[in-house]
Amino acid sequence: MKKILGSIGMCSGLCSLLLGGCGTTSQSTSPYTSSSTDGIQPPPAWVKVGSQQIKMVINGYQWTYGNRTAIADAANDPAKHLHKYDESIGARVTLRFAQKPNTIQLAMWKNGNQVSESSLAGSLFRLPTTAGDYTYEVTGHWDNDYVTYDFAVHVH
Repeated sequence: MKKILGSIGMCSGLCSLLLGGCGTTSQSTSPYTSSSTDGIQPPPAWVKVGSQQIKMVINGYQWTYGNRTAIADAANDPAKHLHKYDESIGARVTLRFAQKPNTIQLAMWKNGNQVSESSLAGSLFRLPTTAGDYTYEVTGHWDNDYVTYDFAVHVH
């Protein structure tokens, strides 16, 4: 009987431990980044749309500091944990990076599907002229490093 109760207690404890890790995350922290990055953090980035400044969520990266490199995988559904900000059709968007990347890739998602991808010559672009919910994936490239940032908007 003691063995059975002990086994039930161990199973209950294990289930609690496994399920306890399934919480929600805030906008400023990506649920996909590795916890074993040894203090190596890629630079933050923001978007300015109208008068709003939005901190983008880091969603995957390879970042080197000195002789150490940290790698974190990106999510396959970047919109899942993002807050959608209300913005106007065709609004001007300005990207701001704590450390300027050499190149910038921009991907736009709608309804869980990637609908466009392009290289940006600068740090400006415009939101779509069609109303809807959009997720943007901004990838900055620095020499051998990259960071993918996400933000979501409801365009109306």
